[in-house]
Amino acid sequence: MFNIKKIIILILILLLTGCDATYNIEINDNQVKDEIIINNTNISSWTQGELSYKDVFESYKDYNIITNIEKATYTDNHHNSIDKKFYNKETIENNHNLGYRFNYTFKIEDYPKTPVLNYSYRFLNIKNDYYKLILDSGYSNGCTIFSKFSLLNNLDINLTTNYQVTNHNADKVNNNTYTWNLTKDNYQDKTIHIEIDKTHKVKTNLNDKQYTRIINIVIIILSIIFVLFIIRTLIKVNKSNK
Repeated sequence: MFNIKKIIILILILLLTGCDATYNIEINDNQVKDEIIINNTNISSWTQGELSYKDVFESYKDYNIITNIEKATYTDNHHNSIDKKFYNKETIENNHNLGYRFNYTFKIEDYPKTPVLNYSYRFLNIKNDYYKLILDSGYSNGCTIFSKFSLLNNLDINLTTNYQVTNHNADKVNNNTYTWNLTKDNYQDKTIHIEIDKTHKVKTNLNDKQYTRIINIVIIILSIIFVLFIIRTLIKVNKSNK
């Protein structure tokens, strides 16, 4: 029997080898998509130390994150869940990157039970009603990840929503994405606060990739029109010379 706290700790042991972590939250249309990425792109560190990154990576590949912090995690001998729901898990393993990607889609009313934030902040408060969703990490010194896992380099939290944001303290805003950059130097003073008005939606601005795709399509269309114009002109010239 494993409870969720033990599983989170086992997963976060990966961070002891100088990894980076990214937590993506997407809040759209009464649902919340959670994505946790834990990875290490520093190839030279993978086999260093008595307990190398690769050793830890292999040791905990069968562990999963349960979706509800109020439920204990029971597994059988084959690590299959018994009447429990887990995050979907994907292994990141190539020549340049090694880690895990977890994701799960919550109903918005179930999001206050998310395990990731609840075990990362001591004073976390997530308030959800018909009108608003408020996420508040509470006082300074509430973040516990960097104090427990001192070799964690960076944790980026990205929250994207199509609802109107009425208040926030994000470090950076790009279109509808609000980002908090946590490091071992600033985490004690870093708090997270965002207020989302669920009664109003905002138009999603195009990102750089979408702009590039549209520009390429326009260029292709204009090129085709130009070629057709040249062909038509040549045909007319040939006819007039006959």
